[in-house]
Parts: sequence; structure tokens; C-alpha cells
Amino acid sequence: MLLTRVRRDLGTDWRQWPFARYADRVAIAALPGLGLITYSTYIYFLTGDPLQWSKQQVGWGRAYRGLDNLVTDRVNFINTRGFYDYASTQTIDMFYGLAVVLCLVSVWPVFRRFGLPFAVLVLANLLPPLATGGLLSMGRMTSVLFPTFLWLGAAVPADYRSSVTIAFAMLQALCAAMFFTWRPMF
Repeated sequence: MLLTRVRRDLGTDWRQWPFARYADRVAIAALPGLGLITYSTYIYFLTGDPLQWSKQQVGWGRAYRGLDNLVTDRVNFINTRGFYDYASTQTIDMFYGLAVVLCLVSVWPVFRRFGLPFAVLVLANLLPPLATGGLLSMGRMTSVLFPTFLWLGAAVPADYRSSVTIAFAMLQALCAAMFFTWRPMF
């Protein structure tokens, strides 16, 4: 619409401009950044600090610790107390860990089948939250990684797709119940 208005104002066909082929794509790609700037401006008028929203993440346990600490903490817990104790006392953590492992394992097949942008999408949505908050909230991070589910849909034989879909839906409902009640269901 903006380009149509510019064309009308200038009296030329905007499709002949050199950048016109990519203008819509660039505008769409810039929207998340524009949203960030808009929200940061709003927060600035509320608090005086435009990045206050990022500083509040520490209250939720989101502080950079690194991926090596995430793995080391879980391995040490399992080595000292056993896998059964980990699964029974850290149930949500275990389910989120399994979802993360599935998504990380899917990166290579997603890359081979759908290309680099989809594999980068999976990694870009997994690695930063893992490094800053561990497995906290990884259920909601992994549930929207559509390239993983596209790969699963293509990789699982047609006879088993209904069963796999039902199993995933049941696990998602269980994890949601554990999250909303703030306790394991076991």
C-alpha cells in the first residue's frame, strides 16, 4: 500500500524501480525490529529504561549460564541420584529436555530436506533460550518449531502418523497440565 501511494505521488510505475523487487520482502523482514523498537519505546516511557524488559528476565531465572552448564548440571544430577530420581523429581525438566533433544536431532534432517533457513530457524529458536534459561519454558519454545514437525511428518510412515500425532498431543497436554499446576503429575 505504501508503495502504491509512492507510485501515485511520483507518477511512475514503482515496479520498474531497481529495489522494487525486494522492497516488500525487506519491509516484512523489518517488522520484528520495528516491533522491538515500538515496545522498547513504550517501556522507556513507563520506566525510563528502554531495555528494562530484558533486565526483568533475571526474575524468571533467565541469566546467561551457557550450554555447557546446562548439560553438566543434568549429568551430575543423574550420576549422583540416578535417572529414576531425575525422572520422578524433575519430570517437567525431563520432558522439556526430551523435546529439546528431538528438535536438536532434527536440525540435520531438516537441513537436508528443507534447506539451511529452516535449520537455522530451529537453532535460532533453541540455543539462545537454552543458554540463558536452561530448560525453563522450552515446551513452548519447541512446540512452535514447525520445521521439526514438517520433517517428522515426512519421515514417519503414513500408517503411523495418526498414532504419532495422538502421542504428541497427549504429551503436550500432560506438559501443559504440569506447567499450569506448577507440579509434576506423577
